[in-house]
Amino acid sequence: MVIEKIVAKIYWVYKYSKMDMPYFRTVLTVTGLIFMHLCQMVLLFNIQYRSLFPFKQENTRVEDWINTSIILTPLIIVFLIFFKKTKLESFQIAESTAKKWKGMLVVYFIISFLLLFGLLIRKGIEKGTI
Repeated sequence: MVIEKIVAKIYWVYKYSKMDMPYFRTVLTVTGLIFMHLCQMVLLFNIQYRSLFPFKQENTRVEDWINTSIILTPLIIVFLIFFKKTKLESFQIAESTAKKWKGMLVVYFIISFLLLFGLLIRKGIEKGTI
């Protein structure tokens, strides 16, 4: 499966970089990117995101924290079920490939962040706050 290979390559980027807990870093990287893409879709298609969240609270900061954890927790659990550490280690790649993927991952993150930033600016202009 293509997604397994991509996730395995991200795992090996952290493994070859000799960072602590490469599997945990992979989980956070992939779920963070998925969450970023979900936010991009909400902004791109003008979805009223407040209606998507199940928890309503007077304090919007508490509401945002709880709703974010409600969304991220299932993403992390699904990731842990489908992408086991042993499965990711079975896709062995060369260190030169890992270095190439490290650069691609940084560029991908920057492009995704810039897209999210641009969509947030567009949303602010539409609302008249910018």
